[in-house]
Amino acid sequence: MHFMASSTNIQSAACILHVNPPVVAVGIYRSPSSSHQDEELSQALRGAAKSGYRLLNLGDFNAPTVNWTHQSCRGTGFDMALLNTVSGLTLPQHVVVPTRISPRSRSNEEQQ
Repeated sequence: MHFMASSTNIQSAACILHVNPPVVAVGIYRSPSSSHQDEELSQALRGAAKSGYRLLNLGDFNAPTVNWTHQSCRGTGFDMALLNTVSGLTLPQHVVVPTRISPRSRSNEEQQ
């Protein structure tokens, strides 16, 4: 699909689910080491949204300063651009807590 991103810091894949109506499932991963000025992910999301299909976006954006529950952002650069892109495309965000748990972090259940 022409809207897919692929670079050193962003990988993506997509497939069309032949259901009624058809759905494009997009998996996107953005490396935590990506530049804050990286526009490629936002471009891929906009391209997928314009494909004419219903969109199911699955991925790890690594945008830690975005608060998806309150649709706000403490940071600038990429995180703010991502929030603006997702909001502008009216894409709902279902995962609103961090999904990575390290030895120093609390589990997602403890955070709720």
